[in-house]
Amino acid sequence: MVEQGIKAVVSQGQKDSPELRKVVIEKYIEVLLLSQQAEKDGLANSERANTQLAMIRQNYLADPELSTYMSKNPITDADVQAEYNKEIASLGPQGMIVEYKVSDIAVATEADAQAALARIKKGESFDKVAKSVLLAPNKVQGDAVGWVQAGQVGLQIAPVLTTLAKRQVSPAPIQMQQG
Repeated sequence: MVEQGIKAVVSQGQKDSPELRKVVIEKYIEVLLLSQQAEKDGLANSERANTQLAMIRQNYLADPELSTYMSKNPITDADVQAEYNKEIASLGPQGMIVEYKVSDIAVATEADAQAALARIKKGESFDKVAKSVLLAPNKVQGDAVGWVQAGQVGLQIAPVLTTLAKRQVSPAPIQMQQG
């Protein structure tokens, strides 16, 4: 255990020396004595100790598993370049992040959606129509979805969202899983 402790400290940039070994040994003895006392005091079988030991074990096992996975599935320069290109493409023109402030009206049927859209096209405010027909859970916060990027919305919405002008409403209802 002392050798493992020395290897860990050396891997962090310190030089192996008699002084370093002395410090590591003293620390190991201190920890050993404290853990023996904790055993005598019955702390080793406490719920807190068992939970912490389980967490330490999980974290310890996750590290070699990740290392094994990465050695079997290395990330290539081409993978990095592809991900970089994908991220750059998502930024929009001149590398700016394009976000859209979205509001929606979720209803149960296409007929309800067509009726709500007709009311908006006749001049009724989007907010008023939304509050009168929205399904839960949106009813509480009204029609606001908030600021989103095109990649954060469903595949049905993104193509429509990117073509709309400010304050423009989708020309037709969009079928989604929830309405």
